[in-house]
Amino acid sequence: MSPEIGSTRTLAGRRVVIVGGSAGIGRAIALSAVREDAQVVVAGRRKERLDELISEAGGGLGVAVDVSLAAGRAELAQTAADRLGTVDLVIVCIGTAPMTFLDSTSEEDWHSTFETNVVAVSEVIRVLRPVCGPDALVVAMSSETVHQIRPLMGIYSATKAALDHVIDTWRAE
Repeated sequence: MSPEIGSTRTLAGRRVVIVGGSAGIGRAIALSAVREDAQVVVAGRRKERLDELISEAGGGLGVAVDVSLAAGRAELAQTAADRLGTVDLVIVCIGTAPMTFLDSTSEEDWHSTFETNVVAVSEVIRVLRPVCGPDALVVAMSSETVHQIRPLMGIYSATKAALDHVIDTWRAE
């Protein structure tokens, strides 16, 4: 049985998968988790950044995959199962944001941003569920821009609003 997360809020002994861990919030979470003695699998697209993270953290396993692709998600799920067995915590913090005014965006901008920020997040959750323990926690990062309109972030905000709805639906189901 995994240790309880109580008032100390430690990840020691937990089996953690972090998706989008080569930069930003995901990287900071991965560093913290490894340093708290969690068993960590961290996924990202940039192998060199993952290698730097693992070296700096002093542990964990970096998996260079593109989770917007089915093959990348499958590889991540298999690696998590092989390395961790059962997963206690999944944190998904992937995202892309084309910084353009809405009147300058392309159809491809819309498609690729929804593919990463909504579809890939939901698919990551779906493929990792079979390796999650019965009390596992799955966290997907959204954004405050859902409720705070920002110029140049229209597509990003729209996808994060859609993601919020998808997360609520996962929770309900």
